[in-house]
Amino acid sequence: MLKLRIAEWHLAEFERLEDELTGADFFDFTREPFLPVQAHADGVLVQIAAAFDAFACAVAHRHGLPAPDRADFGGWNERLAEAESGDLAGALREIAAQNEFEGLQLYRNLSAHRGMIGELQRGTAGEPGRDEVQLLLPDWLPEEFPDYPEASVRPILRRYLYWARPCIELLRAAAEHAWSGDSASEQLEADKRDRSERRDGSIEDTTEPTASVALPTEEERAPRSGEWRAWWSGGSSDFLTGTTVPPAWYLKRDEGELHVKSAVGLEVDELRAWLEELAGPEVAKVFLREHRPRHMQTNVGRVLIPSLRR
Repeated sequence: MLKLRIAEWHLAEFERLEDELTGADFFDFTREPFLPVQAHADGVLVQIAAAFDAFACAVAHRHGLPAPDRADFGGWNERLAEAESGDLAGALREIAAQNEFEGLQLYRNLSAHRGMIGELQRGTAGEPGRDEVQLLLPDWLPEEFPDYPEASVRPILRRYLYWARPCIELLRAAAEHAWSGDSASEQLEADKRDRSERRDGSIEDTTEPTASVALPTEEERAPRSGEWRAWWSGGSSDFLTGTTVPPAWYLKRDEGELHVKSAVGLEVDELRAWLEELAGPEVAKVFLREHRPRHMQTNVGRVLIPSLRR
C-alpha cells in the first residue's frame, strides 16, 4: 500500500508539472524542463508494478520459497497461487490474468529498460489565452502495447493507477483472511462488484445514432479491420437550415448499423471502450494505432481528432 501511495504522489506531481509546461519550454536550452515530468511518469508505473512485486515477496517469504526477495508477481504467479489456497489463490490468479496487468508489465519494462513512457512532447493550443503541452508515448512503440504511438500519457497513468488500487486492496483483504483467520469474504465480493461496476460504467455509451446523420465521405477512405471500418469526421454546418453535425467518430460493420460517437469532450479511453464494446478489443487496437487520436482545442470545445501526421 505504501508503494501504491508513492505512485499516487508521482501521478499528482506529474499532472501538476505537465499543467505548468508551456510552449516556451521547447526553447529553454539552459535547463531540462521536461525531465521532472518524465521522471514522475515513469515513477507511477514502476511503483505500481513494485506494489504487486512487494506482495509477491510477502507470499514467497511466508511459504519459504527459494530467493523470496526476487519474487515477482507475474513470473512467479502460479507458484505463489499453488502455495496459497482459497480466496487468496484465486485473487492472485485473477489479477495476473487481467489485460491491465499485462499492459502494466509492458509499460513498466519500457520505463525500466527500453526508454521512457513520456518520451515525446507536443505543444497544442489549449484554453483561450494559453497553450498546452502533453507528454506522449514513443513513436516507435511496439504493436504488442495496448495503446498507440504518440498517445497522451496522462490517461494511461490514471488508467493503471485506478485499476491497481482495488486489486491491491483485494489482495490485502484476501491475505488478512488467509493469514489471520478473519473473514474477508464480504469485502472480497464488494471489491469485485465495485470493479465490475466501474468497468461497465466506463464503456457506457449514451450516444444514439439518428437517421439525420449522413454518412461522411471519409467512410470510403476509412481503414478496415476485418468487417469493420472506423473513421472521423470534422462535422458540418448548413447555414441555410441552421443544422449542425458536430465532430464525431464513426464505426460501421459492412452493411450493418452506423455507430456514432461525439468527439467533443471525448477522452481516448472512452473512445477505446466504445470501439471495444461494439467491435472487440483487437479491432479497437487496430483503429487506435491507425488514427492515433489526440486532442485539439476548437470553437466547440476540446475535440478528440486523429493525428494529422497520419
